[in-house]
Amino acid sequence: MRPARGHFALLRRGLLVLVRRQKKARLRGRHVCAIDGWVAAFSAFLDRRLEDQSSGGSGMPLLNSLSADEAGLVPPDILIFFHIPKAGGTTMEFVLAQSFPGDQHFNAYVGVPDSAISTASRALIAEKYNLLSAEEKRSIRCVFGGHMPMGIHTLFDRPTRYFTIVRHPVDRVISSFYFIKDKSYAPHYELIKNMTLEQYMDCRIGLDPFDHQVRLLSGCEELDGPWGVDGKPVPAAAVEDRHLQQAKRNIEEHFLTAAPLKAFSTLIVFLRRLYGWSLRSSLYEFQNATARRPQVADLPKATRRRIEDYNQHDMALYEWINVRFADQIRAFDGKISRDRRLFSVANSAFRQIGRVAPKHVRTALGFCDGDPRFER
Repeated sequence: MRPARGHFALLRRGLLVLVRRQKKARLRGRHVCAIDGWVAAFSAFLDRRLEDQSSGGSGMPLLNSLSADEAGLVPPDILIFFHIPKAGGTTMEFVLAQSFPGDQHFNAYVGVPDSAISTASRALIAEKYNLLSAEEKRSIRCVFGGHMPMGIHTLFDRPTRYFTIVRHPVDRVISSFYFIKDKSYAPHYELIKNMTLEQYMDCRIGLDPFDHQVRLLSGCEELDGPWGVDGKPVPAAAVEDRHLQQAKRNIEEHFLTAAPLKAFSTLIVFLRRLYGWSLRSSLYEFQNATARRPQVADLPKATRRRIEDYNQHDMALYEWINVRFADQIRAFDGKISRDRRLFSVANSAFRQIGRVAPKHVRTALGFCDGDPRFER
């Protein structure tokens, strides 16, 4: 580990010196290419180091050596990212677009949905998919884009598995509210733009404060409804224990994995070893973060308790996924943890460079600035 850390520290210092000089004089094209080549070369070095550590020097990636019967960890023909709002999904979509480039991925985004739980229309996704040629359909290895409904896997005629990221319900509710109240394209924007979080929960014109993650993962139609654009509560059923159990069954039967947001880097390393992604395509900085929002600790205790009460099933699902993902990772005897530590060194340097780099250098280094796929 020390040589990798030392080499990456040297790389980071050199890149930061070059990037900071942008403030005095714009880099010429050859300088940007030099930076890009330097990052690519060092990423290849770390790729080899990660592979050596994970294989014990055998040259075979750890996860690719697993039995096909072990925990269902064989890559499906098509991997579907089940994007839960405000749970790191836009960042994951960026990584997936880099790791499954071009025709290898199908972007299922079809616009802002009418659904109060933000799921897109299956019919519209099917219509978009059916515009593809037979060859384009055969090329697809990953599906992402927007918030797809549970059951979208039946659209494809090849073996599919989902994966998803969940977030602590209290933190997710805060992030969701302060995000949508600033978005003029939200169907109920005019009603909520001047509301407090407490007022939003009182009026019930949105479902995102009420067991939203179970509503999505259960796939039960009675838990959804149209946005309350008339100021009336959304006409949707309350979440019950049977819906929580259905969400768990869906994950057990149809998901490659489900992970908490706090384990985002571990999930990236897990998928990287399973699919053989390059380190370069796996590096990330969080996208679409909610600005001007209070932290959980800043909320009055009464408000936090109220959110917890409204999200008891989401809390139970979150804790269950926490334990399940930890057990899944523990099966690899610490090898994933070693990969993650080295990945964290590389990704920390990537983020630091991104914070000081001007836009044209960020673009050259693969940051997603200005990419319309991630501006929703």
